[in-house]
Amino acid sequence: MVMSVILFFIYPVIGLLLAVLACSAFGLALCMFVGLINILRFKWAWTLTLGYAAGSLICLTLAGGILYLVGTIGDHTGYKVQAVFFVSVIFPGIFAIKIIPQYLKIAAKQTRGRLAEKQEP
Repeated sequence: MVMSVILFFIYPVIGLLLAVLACSAFGLALCMFVGLINILRFKWAWTLTLGYAAGSLICLTLAGGILYLVGTIGDHTGYKVQAVFFVSVIFPGIFAIKIIPQYLKIAAKQTRGRLAEKQEP
């Protein structure tokens, strides 16, 4: 009983973290493709592309670790209150999707050299 109450309060925090990590990983992966498109035109695009790929890999690794942790906790507790975790991933995930276009706007500016180099107006 006590473990169910503890999990009821911990799972939403973990679900919110997983939703943000998953959207960030997807956004950074899309940024990597934006960088690949501009890799031959601008000299700093390749370093940004590698940075986007590394950031996406880090986010995916953390998300996989969280899923493994939740699965292990579920195995040991008989999957009590696991529905709270799934609900807490889905609903913040709907709002976290708004992060992805912001990543693409930043990547478009960075890989065109606007933030990396000073350009004349």
